[in-house]
Amino acid sequence: MKKFANTSIWTSILLSSINAGWLSYNSFQYFNIDQWFDQPAAYVMLLFIGLLVLFFSHITIILSVILNLKKQANSFLAGVLLLIIGALSLIAILPHWGVLTDILKEYPQGFPINSELKAIWMAQSLHGLFIVYALIYFIRLKKAQKSKNQSLSLASEQLFISLNVVGIVCGLTGLLLVTAEYYLRTNPQTYKWIVIPYSVFVFLPYLLILIGWFIHAVRGRQSGWYDEKQRFDIYKSATVTLLSSIPIMLVLFFSNFNNITGIISMLWLPFYLFIVLLIFSISAMYNFASN
Repeated sequence: MKKFANTSIWTSILLSSINAGWLSYNSFQYFNIDQWFDQPAAYVMLLFIGLLVLFFSHITIILSVILNLKKQANSFLAGVLLLIIGALSLIAILPHWGVLTDILKEYPQGFPINSELKAIWMAQSLHGLFIVYALIYFIRLKKAQKSKNQSLSLASEQLFISLNVVGIVCGLTGLLLVTAEYYLRTNPQTYKWIVIPYSVFVFLPYLLILIGWFIHAVRGRQSGWYDEKQRFDIYKSATVTLLSSIPIMLVLFFSNFNNITGIISMLWLPFYLFIVLLIFSISAMYNFASN
């Protein structure tokens, strides 16, 4: 197990270094968009290949953070912050890809791309923050690897906090997505190809934490999925979520009663999932902090 943890740290350091170089290449290309169509197409294709590498690097790095939580007694907040930034950066990869595709389609036709450039630089900055932070984080973690590991129960507690913090981030992001689509009221036929897949993408960071929790439970069978206090907090949070989500969905239903086949017919499911995730995560964190 020690060898596995060591491998995950070195893998994260390597991936962070590779992606730092790719982001530098990206920045150079974004500063020289005028030259995109005067150079071999492979140069631009590298941008998309880099996004794929970045996507899988996010998954690997986030899982590595989770699996090494028990080694971070003195830097738990740094690990949680890295998970939050990683979740936001991972969610930003899909729009980064979409905006990049739009630029390639619109720029040759003379359309203005100022808004697209702003969006792509925002995503690029978020990716850069995550990669640089991850590189520094794992280098420091490697140096402290010889220090005494914290207990399994403490790691379980930290993993519980991380799960719900990322749940809050994903829930808020998802609700912003659904709200924006509701008020923009674009072609409903595009929802099943845009909103639904992207909603799944927004859930991905939370699912990664769940996978990490499962792996942690398998590695420490004697402690189970959670301790007695966490079980009690989960029961209370589930009750609060149930009692809160029902009236919210009733308000949504009656406020759209005269247009029940409109946009909300496609958006109600992602809205419900994100509101449940948000309420549950906030309630779990509140219960954890108040006891």
